[in-house]
Amino acid sequence: MMNHIQHPLLLIGGGNMGRAIVEGAIGAGVLAGVRVVVLDPDAARHAPFEAVGAGCTVSTSDALARLDALETAFGSGEVATPGMILLAVKPQVLGVVAEAMHEAVGSSSSARPRLVLSILAGTPTDRLAEAIGGRVVRLMPNTPARIGLGMTAMCPATSEGAIPTADDLATTRTLFEAVGRVIDLPEDMLDAFTAVAGSGPAYLFHLAEGMAAGAEAVGFDRTQALDLVRATIAGAAGLLEAAAETDPADLRAMVTSKGGTTAAAVAVLEARAVREAMREAIVAARDRGRELAGG
Repeated sequence: MMNHIQHPLLLIGGGNMGRAIVEGAIGAGVLAGVRVVVLDPDAARHAPFEAVGAGCTVSTSDALARLDALETAFGSGEVATPGMILLAVKPQVLGVVAEAMHEAVGSSSSARPRLVLSILAGTPTDRLAEAIGGRVVRLMPNTPARIGLGMTAMCPATSEGAIPTADDLATTRTLFEAVGRVIDLPEDMLDAFTAVAGSGPAYLFHLAEGMAAGAEAVGFDRTQALDLVRATIAGAAGLLEAAAETDPADLRAMVTSKGGTTAAAVAVLEARAVREAMREAIVAARDRGRELAGG
């Protein structure tokens, strides 16, 4: 059973990933909807959050005032329960968000330092600390978090004044384990993680496209082809997970009889250097991540 998070949460950005994290945490029972405030200028995005008990607003000053109120309401005696801020906006609008937050501080009851969680791609912890302040943890979840099967890399800030506490890290882990697994990584490995786990679902979907085209080529209609491919990939992924002690190459060998149908297919894949292409794709994704972070 997961621990229950006592800290109020302000989510900035009500897009797909922010919604997945909040809905997942509430659904898993680790976060109460009444402890969540969602700030998004697009009111059309508010309904799903309101459906799980969260409060929503389009105003930065109102959002921070609500977070202040929740910190007081859920505190013990005269001691407030520190809130968390989850940044789930596009990296290019970080400056706009930071400016709005600094302008709104005067309208909130305090400017106390808070735990800042960021899922902004390519945005280092030192940049986040400078822009937002507080104690910072950078996270990189992937899209399967939407169905509770995500893989998230977690990296705490190491610069003075932004280092999270042990409680901060435990709380962060609890929040993100509600939507999948969490791995601890140093910041210089986050681009590599993104290349494998962040972009990884696209590689699988690319494979599914090819398999579906092949299924149609041998006589199945589009609906049948997609049904076959989805079920096959889901089953193979489940087997890969269940046989965690077995190398993928050994699993492939178990399916590949010498001179059989699978061997004929694998021979084509090897002739086209598919495995090598996948390796090069991951390195290219890692390198592009580094370029974007540096730019």
